[in-house]
Amino acid sequence: MKQDRWIAMAILSISLIFFIMSYSIVVNVPDYEAVGSKGVPLFLSIVMIVLSLMLLIRPTNFNFGEYSKKGFLKQMIFLLMLLVYSILLEEVGFIIGNTAFMMFTMIFFGAKKYVATLISIIVTLSFYILFNILLGLTLPDGILAGIIT
Repeated sequence: MKQDRWIAMAILSISLIFFIMSYSIVVNVPDYEAVGSKGVPLFLSIVMIVLSLMLLIRPTNFNFGEYSKKGFLKQMIFLLMLLVYSILLEEVGFIIGNTAFMMFTMIFFGAKKYVATLISIIVTLSFYILFNILLGLTLPDGILAGIIT
């Protein structure tokens, strides 16, 4: 059996669990919105189910090749960086945390330092302005709480 089919069965299993769990979310009828705490997970789980069924029925011809220890180690380091980022986000704040995470991640995957720094700052400030100022949604201020609020 092709590797795609094993992956498709794993994703299908996770998708079905996700669908069942999201279908059981209780939403107050007066506060019900089509796109909300129940609608989004249901939609995403249905999309995942359809895509995994498509992959199961018609796998790709992509050759995964040999897995290298270096590539696996890079993926594990990235997951560790992502875990540290998610744990420290509240304490450090969005601006510092996201800028540092994006910059270190891009440098880790081979981007030039000045390009990674510039893109990290621009993207982080753009998201901060979009969410905090334009949409009125709060992102964690962290150690900059007294300065930016």
